[in-house]
Amino acid sequence: MTDAASAADEPLPDNVVPPEDEPAARRRPSRKPDSPQEAPNSLTDSSLSGNGFDSTTQPIVNMTRLYPFRALFVGYAQVRFPQRRKLESKVEALIDASPRFYRFVCVSDSVFVGVLCLLMVGALAGNIYAVFIR
Repeated sequence: MTDAASAADEPLPDNVVPPEDEPAARRRPSRKPDSPQEAPNSLTDSSLSGNGFDSTTQPIVNMTRLYPFRALFVGYAQVRFPQRRKLESKVEALIDASPRFYRFVCVSDSVFVGVLCLLMVGALAGNIYAVFIR
């Protein structure tokens, strides 16, 4: 390892300011994952009821926006790269450091949301069966 690489891995002392992130012209295009924060408030119950949508669909909409593994990935990026200032920079650095882990996280989130949707469809089918067929 070079001195620059080993110096980047060491934590900074309290009296040192972290260096600026590299300029955007030298960076690769952003591959940042979906944000683990809550979705924008544009789909609140009040706005749905005014547009003729049923407010009972709100839990389903919120469930499909749940990405727990990506939230863990972002948390790990914050722990692993504390010397970077921006969250996007931390996540991009972790994606560059371990792309297979990022792919695993994306697949895990897709499987998780798919299983949740299948469970909801199964519960709906079970209720339809109990009401109309039995």
